[in-house]
Amino acid sequence: MAKQRGNRPEAAAILQRIPRDEGDLFRGASAWAVDLPGWRRSVREDLQEGPGRRLRRTVWDDPRNESSRVVVDVVECPSAEEAVRALLDRLEWNQLAEVPAGPPGLGIASFAHPEGVPPAVFFARANLCVSVANFARRAVPVVPMATALDRRLVATPEAGGATLRVEALGGARGGPMVLRVVVPFPLGEEGHLRYRARGGTLEIRDDQVWVIPAARAEVQVDVFAEETGRAAGTGRVVVPF
Repeated sequence: MAKQRGNRPEAAAILQRIPRDEGDLFRGASAWAVDLPGWRRSVREDLQEGPGRRLRRTVWDDPRNESSRVVVDVVECPSAEEAVRALLDRLEWNQLAEVPAGPPGLGIASFAHPEGVPPAVFFARANLCVSVANFARRAVPVVPMATALDRRLVATPEAGGATLRVEALGGARGGPMVLRVVVPFPLGEEGHLRYRARGGTLEIRDDQVWVIPAARAEVQVDVFAEETGRAAGTGRVVVPF
């Protein structure tokens, strides 16, 4: 990561906000049409941004105005800590010398372009680094879109779908264990898995999801298979101390 510029916070200041005994992790997440009501998706790309980072980019057009377009980048990182580092990397790549703090409550940390420049907002949530940016001549308010996406990421999915089989495998008792999830239906291109741990944290290692227990704690992990138009599939595993 590049050196800090201006008065942007040190990574450590944001990393301290990450809980050590709970956390969410996403595999395959991207922006959905519900995050941008009335907009139409015209581009979807799945790219490798760098080691351990997967970029899912969508471009959205306003059918009411051809000069209105936004791009939403969702970068899947190995952990919440790496998502923060990806967020700060984006600030270093930004052409502006300073990017002010974003709206309170947006992600674990957020930053937004000031007035007078093309609108853009950047935030980190769970293991995701998200940016929503103007992509055409007409300036479009992007904070409401980012807020809608973030609210969906933190909301508990509406259950009622198929049952997932979730297992915790390998590792010593009380230590990190790999999670195995069997989804009994094929997920569409907008489908993703959401992992939610209580009593520990989650991270991706070698393309597998691991649960890391907090000190002397039982860990409960709920897994949701989510996609538009279908009730979420759910499964749970409890990892004893």
